[in-house]
Amino acid sequence: MARTLALLGGSPLHPQPWPDWPVWDAREEEAVLRALRSGHWGRLTGPEAAAFENEFATFQECRYGVATPCGTTALKLALLALGIQAGDEVIVPPYTFVATVGAVIQCNAVPVFVDIHPDSYCLDPARVAQAITPKTRAIIAVHLGGMPADLDTLCGFGLPVIEDASHAHGSVYKGRKVGGIGAMGCFSFQASKNLNCGEGGIVLTNDETLYQKVRAESEWGVGSNGQILGSNFRMTELQAALLRAQLTRLPEQAGRRDANGKILDTLLAQVPGIRPLPRAALGCDVHGYHLYSFRYDEAVWELPRATFIRAMRAEGIPVDPGYTSPLYDWPVFAHKHFGPWDASRVGFAAPEVHRANCPVMERVSRHEGCWIKQSALLAEGDEVALIAEATHKIWNNRDLLADFQS
Repeated sequence: MARTLALLGGSPLHPQPWPDWPVWDAREEEAVLRALRSGHWGRLTGPEAAAFENEFATFQECRYGVATPCGTTALKLALLALGIQAGDEVIVPPYTFVATVGAVIQCNAVPVFVDIHPDSYCLDPARVAQAITPKTRAIIAVHLGGMPADLDTLCGFGLPVIEDASHAHGSVYKGRKVGGIGAMGCFSFQASKNLNCGEGGIVLTNDETLYQKVRAESEWGVGSNGQILGSNFRMTELQAALLRAQLTRLPEQAGRRDANGKILDTLLAQVPGIRPLPRAALGCDVHGYHLYSFRYDEAVWELPRATFIRAMRAEGIPVDPGYTSPLYDWPVFAHKHFGPWDASRVGFAAPEVHRANCPVMERVSRHEGCWIKQSALLAEGDEVALIAEATHKIWNNRDLLADFQS
């Protein structure tokens, strides 16, 4: 006999909390106190930021790193280092956090939204090829949730590729860690990220010239002989010290997330109308799993996604619908309310154009996309398996939810 759904008064499958985030102990306390007691709280006189840049670049198999106050400034610095100017076009996905696109606009450039691939939720290279114009100067490839974009194809268009790896700490694409495959890689260390210090970011590159330009842009033109104005986008010593401690945890945490993601892939693939993203077929050797994403088929379930998610959450499973509003539908983009960055209005298409050109984005954001945040994948394997068990439980009782108002 089927168990009663928690949404309808039954007992939840997972009543206890999932792992807390962030994870910290005396290791982080000692690191922050070390920086505090040194009296050197800024990068110009302290050793922590420079040490972290080297350690994280090495971890991601890159030569150079420039630490920044946040991931958004990392993206902006990468664009400036490429010489992106007013009116230049930069290809971006619409299924991403607003900072990816905001950095483009803050450089007075034009973001060109290109549809995502249904198997990866990252840029669809076939659509990118159609969107390239004589004004296109760069591509920002977002590794959504930690799934690497198709970098082989994207880097083959002859344009600089900036990897937005804010979700992809430790992700491996065809034997190489992300971040150093394109021209530059940008990471975020915001509080929710798999490596975090509350706020922070970094630009990685294997190109010494680009490194010098990023460094100059981040430190008021240092080293440019007055050729670059730049600004102050330096990371503090306290942020860097905390990140150095957190980085010692990342290999074990990344391994656990990757293993648990594989468990979920196997178990969820057995549930009708649920489709995990096929990582192996896309060249993803190691998935960073800032988000575990899967596709939900409303037609198979004969239930709206909102009802399914509410039933899962009642069972104690932390499922979210992901980005439910495409960026091109945000009023700031729809009405081109970009503040002083007027040049970015030139050539920016209306939302209806993007809706017609981004059918996968429309379907994923409004009906199919589901994700689970990274901290849940730090649980034990048998606990993670309850996520799939909950989907089976709801599937077997879905007829009881047909008239449920979500």
